[in-house]
This record gives sequence, structure tokens and C-alpha cells, in this order.
Amino acid sequence: MVASLRHHGYTGPIHLHVGRALRPAVDELIPDSGCTKHELADEYAADPGWCKVNLPNIMQGRDTLYLDVDGICLKDITPLIEALRKDGRYYLTSVMGKGKLGDTIGYFEWSTPAKVAEMHGLENATFYGIQSSWAYFKRGAWMDTFAEVVITCWNKWTLKDLKHQWGKGKPDELFYSIACSLMAHDPSFEHVVHFGKGFDTLPQVREQFYILSLYGVGRGRGSVPPRYVECYDGECRTIAKTGKVMQRAELIRRDKYANFKT
Repeated sequence: MVASLRHHGYTGPIHLHVGRALRPAVDELIPDSGCTKHELADEYAADPGWCKVNLPNIMQGRDTLYLDVDGICLKDITPLIEALRKDGRYYLTSVMGKGKLGDTIGYFEWSTPAKVAEMHGLENATFYGIQSSWAYFKRGAWMDTFAEVVITCWNKWTLKDLKHQWGKGKPDELFYSIACSLMAHDPSFEHVVHFGKGFDTLPQVREQFYILSLYGVGRGRGSVPPRYVECYDGECRTIAKTGKVMQRAELIRRDKYANFKT
């Protein structure tokens, strides 16, 4: 991710957050990566869901574009960052579907609107199917309140309350979604990340999106169609020709947190 961001012309700051166990390997692999490295607290490294619901507390600077590292940048993200700042909202991300109780809502995977409404008194709310491979956070009083609501929602739910677990734990996406419903905040923005559906070629994907993601599980058949895994590897080979260190998709997909349930 870091190498691809630089390859495509982004010159701004990059902060890479890494668990203690991985830090030596990362330092060896990318000693001069064009980013500032930070060691995650053990509590975050042990539970990626807990880490992601704490992103407003972890991120650096007045505003941050967060990107999962299981993706690759396809073009300069500078215009994206400018558009996010111009938008003015404090939290933006991918909304794959939205609706009221009784509606069919895309990517509302982790619970049901009825369960959320029951637990949080949201019978008349709008519900959001959030895909959190990327998100934009801007600091301020609104974000402080929002971050507290996200954590409060996380603490209210147990694994038994979920329809599906994310790996061994709770999915951050559900709790950002509930917080948006509670605060009547629609975080929808243009689709920044390509999630591997359809039959578009890599040039077509590059024209429409900024990031190609290796989302979901990676073992066996995996979540991403093989043609887009090949696109990821092809982009790696292109960037590697510039002398930057890159890894094949399989080295990422085989160890994804979502693969492991116990």
C-alpha cells in the first residue's frame, strides 16, 4: 500500500500502524518506505475490530484518510483527499446500502436492522451497510462525540448478539453503522475502493476507483475473484520495476484476520 501510494504520485504524510510482533519484519522489509511507522498498543494488535473502532483515537493530524493495508493504490489519491476535505463532513466511508426497517439493505452483514433497532431504540432510523476498508476522519467536537458513541455501541454487544463474527471477534463496521444511525449521519461518499465484483479490466477499474482491495477472507477460493487477484499482482510487478518492495497477493490473503474463527 505504501509503495503504491508513492508510486502514483502522492507526496503527503503516510502513517503506518503496526503491531509489536510485526514491527521487526516491517522494519526489515521496508526500511525506507516513505512513511512514519507507529507501534500499536498490544490491545489493538490483539483485536483488529477493537483497533478499528478506536481509529479516531489512533490517527495522526487534524484529518486522516484511513486505508486498510490489504489493498493497492491505483492512481494519485491527492484529488481524493482534496475532495474529502472540501465535503465538510467529519466522517465519510463506503456505504453499500441503506434503508429503513423492512427494507433490503446491501452489506448489512453482521446483524439485522431489527436486532439493532431492538438494542438501541432505532425503530425509525436509517440503517447503513458500511464497508470500512477506507474511512475519512476529521477532528472536532462532532468527531469526539461520534467516537464515544462508536465505543459505547461496541461495549453493548457480545459475540452472541452477532449474526456473523469477523474472524475471532466483533466487526467494527457494525458499530460505525449503529453510531451513524444514532446520530442521524449519512457517511456516504463516492466509492473509493473496488471490491472485486464485475468484469471490468484493470484500466477501467483504475479510471473509476483509487484502491483495489483484497477484502474478506483469503483462504481457499477467497472473497476476491481470481481475475482481480491477478490484477493486484500485475500492479505489484509494475511497481516493483521501479525498485520498490512489493509482495504477492497470496502472502496477504493467506494470513487475513477474517480467515480465522478460533
